[in-house]
Amino acid sequence: MTARPLGGVVWRARASMSSPALTEQPRHPTRLQVDGDQQAILRTVREAASEAWLAGGAVRDLLRGSRPSDLDFVTSGDARDVAEKLAISLGGRAFALDAERGQWRVALEMDVVKSIDVGQVESSIEADLRRRDFTVNAMAAPVEIDATLGEVIDLAGGQADIEARLLRMVNESNLREDPLRTLRAVRLAIELGFEIEKETAEAIKRHAGGITTSAAERQREELTRMLATDRAAEAVRLMDALGLLEQALPELMPAKGVGQPGEHHYWDVFDHSVETLAALDAMLEDDKAPNTPARLKVELREALAWYPLREYLDEDAGGHSRRVLLKLAGLLHDVSKPETKGIDADGRIHFLGHPELGAEKAARICERLRFGSRETKFVALLVEEHLRPTMLSARGEPPSARALYRFYRDLGDAAPACLLLMLADGSAAAGPRLTRERWRTHVAFVSYLLERGQEHIKARKAARLVTGDDLIEALGMTPGPELGRVLAAVDEAIGAGEVRTREEALSYAKRVMTSPPAPSPLEERGKADAPLKESGEAGAPPVERGSAEVEARWPTRSQLWERLKPIAREFRHRPTAAEDRLWQALRRGALGFHFRRQHAIDRFIVDFYCPKAKLVVEVDGTIHDLTKLEAKIRQDLLESLDLRVLQFSNEQIFDDLEPVLGQIRHALSGDSGQSPSVNGEEEARQGRGKGTRDE
Repeated sequence: MTARPLGGVVWRARASMSSPALTEQPRHPTRLQVDGDQQAILRTVREAASEAWLAGGAVRDLLRGSRPSDLDFVTSGDARDVAEKLAISLGGRAFALDAERGQWRVALEMDVVKSIDVGQVESSIEADLRRRDFTVNAMAAPVEIDATLGEVIDLAGGQADIEARLLRMVNESNLREDPLRTLRAVRLAIELGFEIEKETAEAIKRHAGGITTSAAERQREELTRMLATDRAAEAVRLMDALGLLEQALPELMPAKGVGQPGEHHYWDVFDHSVETLAALDAMLEDDKAPNTPARLKVELREALAWYPLREYLDEDAGGHSRRVLLKLAGLLHDVSKPETKGIDADGRIHFLGHPELGAEKAARICERLRFGSRETKFVALLVEEHLRPTMLSARGEPPSARALYRFYRDLGDAAPACLLLMLADGSAAAGPRLTRERWRTHVAFVSYLLERGQEHIKARKAARLVTGDDLIEALGMTPGPELGRVLAAVDEAIGAGEVRTREEALSYAKRVMTSPPAPSPLEERGKADAPLKESGEAGAPPVERGSAEVEARWPTRSQLWERLKPIAREFRHRPTAAEDRLWQALRRGALGFHFRRQHAIDRFIVDFYCPKAKLVVEVDGTIHDLTKLEAKIRQDLLESLDLRVLQFSNEQIFDDLEPVLGQIRHALSGDSGQSPSVNGEEEARQGRGKGTRDE
């Protein structure tokens, strides 16, 4: 007996390559035993048809000692009549799979059986079995008058192949007639834990290209059934080895050999994508999963013991479970990295925009495979936002209330799946370098976010403090986009715990009304010589306009600019290495928005400022060597001007610029996923990190 590796699954030849004659009966006839529930169904079938056989996978499963949830009957009578009688008797619904060929299905809501297929025998049961795909499916047992099963009809040696755990074609012409059977071979090998026989594997390679002629719905169902197993990644490897992956999911092929930054990724893009799926296989399955690395399941089970993870994953999300859709998103999450790969002047690799482009491509894949619109949106959203959880806060710090609110608001029921995808993505990126300490830290972070998410869900279910009608009546607003903007801002403040009563909500809405988003915060404050601050919003006590104290503490815009102009000019001419690296990615509208660098706002100079989006981007360095109190005052002042502030460490800019740019894109689109700031590590805050001015 020979064997060779095949992408994690081995195919092998039978000890004897000669096929048994298709007219021989097994030497030791077998009678199948059924339980009471199954016998009740057999009785109904026998009453509806004078001649019927249980066939296909149901016979295979009974021979293997497992309980089939789907039954397949063939009859010499009218298949439609039998199906409709079964539906009436069992409380199901009958519908045609292929009315011309006499193929019907009965959908049931029973614990023991989910569906029953009824097919029409064209000439004889033997002829029907010869047209089947694989020997283990080419068996049948007659339904006797006493509602038992007669001797198994096994023309192709299916029982012997079950014992040998082999998947072998009945004949090659059957694969040629229906090429989708090549894809089914992978699914069955994975589900059953069988090995694909050598000649069958070679035939699959020859006919792999034919699967594109099969109905998209049939391709989808084979793929989703593979994804539903705990060996989905092995299925992808096997599909690839047999030439099926490039036919079913050709979008994955360009990722092969596309290198990634070695300090962050162990695998190339293709292998990273498959390993992300493998991590999800390990994380999402129960403790019986044979290939689950202990490091991926133990800590996760303990940390999320309180969370209804299984219920969440098993819930239908539009036709398929969230578990299946999450795995599909895991496989596709980097699908657009090949076309977005770039290398900067320093030789650093980046993939700018790959989440957004990947989401578009994932949506097209789902549409091609006839997924529903809800499922398509779910997968595309996960692909687009797969980096977002890593941007919610600085390393080791909890996210702000607003960041959490926006994350759960924007992700909805996909938020927990996005967090799980983050874990799998991180695990695959580290590869064998993943340490238990790092994994436990990530799991603890996800547990914290899920717990806070439960609080967010409860808050959203609570009664709204104010409605649009309230704002119209109390504040004189009129229906339109501005009303929606103000109401959304109030909802966010409520979700962040900043507004707790109706009175506070109305007061907050009034403040939002006076802060339209379009103009620059400096330009919208009136005359150039007017004081920029007239109250203590940034921590200063209220003062009167025109007094000496005002001029001393709150200079006019002109005075501030004159003082800061030479400093800002010097900083522009002498940027830190980190600032210069980020500027190269922002300049000349590279992200679709115009940025200014070293720009004066009030009494501070900010590194980068986008007037249109009212966004400040800061990079840590010696100029930011502030005390925590000073930093808080600076941040509060900028936020009081209705500016969003994103702050990154030098390490973030140098180690992996892509997530930084991804978060800036979110902020530019009005969805920062991060509020109010992202701080770097302590070393960078104190100006000692890589890329500071005194480096």
